Amino acid sequence: MRSDMRRAHFDCPYGVSGNMILGALIDLGLPVDELTAALRTVLSDGWELQTRHMQRCGIGGTFVDVVTNESHHHRGLSEIRSMISAGALPDTVKEYAVRAFTLLGEAEAAVHEMDLESVHFHEVGAIDAIIDIVGSMWGLNYFGILGSEVSTSPISVGGGTVTAAHGVIPVPAPATLRLLEGVLTKSGPVQRELATPTGCAILRAICAENAAGMGQGMGCFRVGKTGYGAGSLEIPGETNYLRLIIEDDTSAMPYDVENIAKLECEIDDMTPEMLGCVAEKAMALGALDVHFVSVQMKKFRPGIRLCLLCRTSDVRAMTELVLRETTTFGVRVQDVERHILRRAMESVETPWGTVRVKTGYWGEEAVKRMPEYEDCKRLAAENNVAIMQVYCAAQQAAQK
Repeated sequence: MRSDMRRAHFDCPYGVSGNMILGALIDLGLPVDELTAALRTVLSDGWELQTRHMQRCGIGGTFVDVVTNESHHHRGLSEIRSMISAGALPDTVKEYAVRAFTLLGEAEAAVHEMDLESVHFHEVGAIDAIIDIVGSMWGLNYFGILGSEVSTSPISVGGGTVTAAHGVIPVPAPATLRLLEGVLTKSGPVQRELATPTGCAILRAICAENAAGMGQGMGCFRVGKTGYGAGSLEIPGETNYLRLIIEDDTSAMPYDVENIAKLECEIDDMTPEMLGCVAEKAMALGALDVHFVSVQMKKFRPGIRLCLLCRTSDVRAMTELVLRETTTFGVRVQDVERHILRRAMESVETPWGTVRVKTGYWGEEAVKRMPEYEDCKRLAAENNVAIMQVYCAAQQAAQK
């Protein structure tokens, strides 16, 4: 994860919609004038963005409303893609906005059993949906969230029925259900539509690299600022807010901070050869580290603790590996925060050849330089010298 990126968590006790996400971003401090100017390059006229600070249950938040004079203009996905591509937007914003519209279109096409380009986008083509999706992506990019790790709480979908273009349908709407496949959701807390297709498409698009993070909660997280986006419904005694929590800015720290997962289990009935095979497979799948610790188990049996570190997006694959390839019937999973030195790789010359050296930085200060073992090993073998000679020569060259 780049140092200018920040993790984010969407708390959705009252569902999610496009204007709730946009409202939360503005509540965090997103400059409305700059946002509007960017959106005008996609849709020049026919709309106004109105924002209002409000209080519900004594908690302040921001409500966003897109006021339009266009009522029944339906646009196809190709037209929307062209509009976004022509806009003066960062490439990342364009990519994620198109991704969200594509997901929304695919959901509608699947529900109505139509070809993607044949779908009449009743909601997708509306101006407010374009403003909500493109505006949300612009705001998320402004705060360094696009491309970073995103998580959500279980998403409340509401209940009851809603009147749509095709008649009365149950809540959640079919397109919403399609977009929430595999995501932890819950009904309520009121019998109204709380999760909209537009809001779900935005979350699905930005969680594409970590879909498993949707609905699973915040996990290990260094809380920074929080924005409250108000929903359109006024629910007596309820806030009806979406909370967007962004990670505390760690760019001023002298080291990088990563959030990873740790998997552990104890085993007393596998051979070292088998355990070594599991470790090799885990590393091949992308594990950050695998190691074993000797432990005392029940009935005085000596055993080992398997410890595996991985990216949060790889937890499912690593869990499957451990449960399939070892004798354990369960594995513990923890979210952990890892502090690591910023690093750079350089090449230095020794009397026997070139060696790559990894340098670790505490802020701007180089605090350690480590020659690459494989380079030193190869040069030592080729030149019939001790590996320590090559290693020390590389370290001395790196210090100059």
